[in-house]
Order: sequence, then C-alpha cells, then structure tokens
Amino acid sequence: MLWSRDDMADAPAPVQSTNIASPFGGSARLVQTLEVSTLIAKYRHKCGIDVARWFNGLRDIHLYECTETGFRFWQPSSIAGDEDFYHLVGTAWKQYYRTDRWEYGIARDFVKKHRDVLEIGAGRGFFLKSLEAVTHHALGLELNGEAISSKVTKFPIEHALLRDTVKRHPESYDVVCAFQVLEHIVDPSQLLKDAIRCLRNDGLVILSTPSLDYPPFRRQEDAFDLPPHHVGHFNESVFRNIARNLKLEVVAIRKEPRRAVPYMDNTRAGESIGRRCATTVVSSACNLLYRLRRAPGPNILVVMRKSSQPSSALL
Repeated sequence: MLWSRDDMADAPAPVQSTNIASPFGGSARLVQTLEVSTLIAKYRHKCGIDVARWFNGLRDIHLYECTETGFRFWQPSSIAGDEDFYHLVGTAWKQYYRTDRWEYGIARDFVKKHRDVLEIGAGRGFFLKSLEAVTHHALGLELNGEAISSKVTKFPIEHALLRDTVKRHPESYDVVCAFQVLEHIVDPSQLLKDAIRCLRNDGLVILSTPSLDYPPFRRQEDAFDLPPHHVGHFNESVFRNIARNLKLEVVAIRKEPRRAVPYMDNTRAGESIGRRCATTVVSSACNLLYRLRRAPGPNILVVMRKSSQPSSALL
C-alpha cells in the first residue's frame, strides 16, 4: 500500500479487482474512480488552462494499484499529457522549468565520482549545467523542442527517445538520471529497463519523483499531481519494490523535508506588516513541528546500482 494505516482516512475506498495489468508485471486492483469534471475544474483553478480535450469526452478515469510493487497509475493511458499539453502548462506556469531543484545537489554528490552521465528529460539543461565543473561528458534527452532551442548548458541535448539512445549507446554511461520524469509516463518500467541497459556494470540510476507520502498529494489537492500531468505515483516502499523487481541495489533514498511557505497578501497595505509578521511566525512554528515529526515533503530521490550480474527482469 502507498498509504500507511494512519493515512487511510484520507485514502479513497478500494473497489472490486479488475483485469488491468500493471506496467511492472502482474495484476492491478482498482482503488478509485474520479470524475473528469473535477480534474478540469482543478486545472482551471490552479493555472487557468482548459484540459478537457486531453480526456476526449471521458466522464471518469480510474486509479489502479500494482499488486507487485504498490505503484499507482491512472487509466486509460491515453490521458497522459503530450507535447502540446506541456507547452500549454509551461506557458501558463512561468516557473515550470526550474533553474534549481532540491534533488540536484544530492544527485551531484553521486555524479562527482563518475565520468559519463545521461539525463532523461533534461528540459533546458539546468542540471547538466551544474555538472560542467564536475564531470567530463554528459548528454541530455528531451522531447520539448522549445526547451532544447533555449538550452543553458554546453553539454548536448538531443531530441530523442531513450529506447533509440540505448540502441546507439548500450552500456556507455556511469550514471543515468531522471528528475521528475517517471510520474509523467504510462510505462515507467520500460523506461527503467532501457536506462539500465544504458549503464555500465555497477552504474547508478538516480531518480526523483513527487512522493505520495506528502499529504497534499495524498489528498489530491494539487492538479499537477493528477492527469494529464502526473499519471503515476511513487513513494519509498514503491521504489524499494521496483528495485527488487528489476534486480537493482538501493544505494540511498532521500526525502525532501516538508516546509511551510508563508502566504503574503499585499492588497491591504495597512495590514501588510502585521500579516507578514504573523505568517512568518506561523510558518516557523509549522516548520519546527514538521522537523520534529519528520513530516514528508513533496519529493523523493532514490539512487540504485546496476548489478554486474545480468538479470532476466530486463528481458
């Protein structure tokens, strides 16, 4: 299960099993049905965009759980966002391609010891740029042509699929990274198998995704953690099960600390100073409580090592 017993009050009630197959093999069970009209309203409220056309007239979509790994994924697979969707989101949400992420610094500590790096879903190349002083060779893969045309790194970024890259460069990299990628695709299992084929023996796979242990994501409050944007959900137990499924060694798992962000309202100037002080005090108290309780934040990073022994799981 993705949710702990303490969180079950927030979880949708399970319903009957189905014959849907999991991307990681085996069966899956249906855990939730969600009205498309609810999703459309969430996206309109969050960033003012209309996502109706990506649901192609569907009334409902369905959330399943893999019985092998606990990975949760939405069906039908046709609801995953395409390049037009991400162009629309990137236009409406100006900070969509971030110049820095919490996980970049952690990942760099593992990359420093290695020579050749491949990043899947490199965007404009902000992570690759941060590697320019610590690694000899790196390549990015990206399907957004606009992001590639405005890249910020000296390393090349190719408009290419991973499955094509592995045919040209099998066992050629020491590290394969994918930050905030797996949750967007309908078959993360195949992407991971291709990533492993790109690695030399004892090479590292470094992944980050949103974490379903983060309460706002668990309660489905954020439109971006739902289709068409995110079509799969991960947490620590899921990653550990995936590692076992693919015969990978878990090297490290890091969880982003939860932090309160003060809300500033400057529309009433006479109260703005008081409000600023109050929100700062409240957010500081919340952050202290989060630290004491080790409350999970929005993202998780996992580092896994490829075994030097071939695995039938990759076939």
